[in-house]
Amino acid sequence: PVHFQPLEAGPGPRSRKVNRDTEAMLIRGGEMWVAFEHHNMIWRYRRAGPAALSSARPPAMRSWPGNAGAEGLVRLGDGRFLVFGEGRDDDRPLGPAVLFAGDPSVPGTPATSISYRRAPGYRASDAALLPDGRILLLTRRFSAWQGWSARLAVADVTHLGAESVIEAREIAALQAPLTVDNMEALSVTREGARTIVWIASDDNFGALQRTLLLKFELRG
Repeated sequence: PVHFQPLEAGPGPRSRKVNRDTEAMLIRGGEMWVAFEHHNMIWRYRRAGPAALSSARPPAMRSWPGNAGAEGLVRLGDGRFLVFGEGRDDDRPLGPAVLFAGDPSVPGTPATSISYRRAPGYRASDAALLPDGRILLLTRRFSAWQGWSARLAVADVTHLGAESVIEAREIAALQAPLTVDNMEALSVTREGARTIVWIASDDNFGALQRTLLLKFELRG
């Protein structure tokens, strides 16, 4: 059964929404990592409870804008972590990311600032690891004339290092007249031999937006 409960421990009192603005979550075994956008912090919890285990405000993320900070969190097969920042709402070609040598919720974990190439106006909203070790990157854009649109791209992150630029290959575009909204969540699962991609939207409690859950099979 699905069980919901608030995160008691976190950056500041949970009574303020800004202190629980969680834009990325990663679950592995009995632990989960949560990225808090406004504070640009990473917390690790024991799933049971959940109980806080460690937390950090990495220096490489401190300059990220408060409402455009950490949006995607991926643990690579070799134990390194990737954190994607949403970045500023403009047409610059690169968005911010940080590559951590280990657990980003542990203060002092070595980290390297890198970047990802983005389509004009599109900013990272989530990322997920594929079974073959590549990653999926979800980006989105809002236009007053065209509304919401999103892009899904795949990238090889095997040889990342200092000053790397993640070059992702676009594999899907969601835009009108297709079903699309403020797409902010991405997950990858397996159904037998099939790789399943889930994408969800956030309605921001607004009357003009919808909460959608889309399911796809990734082929090839």
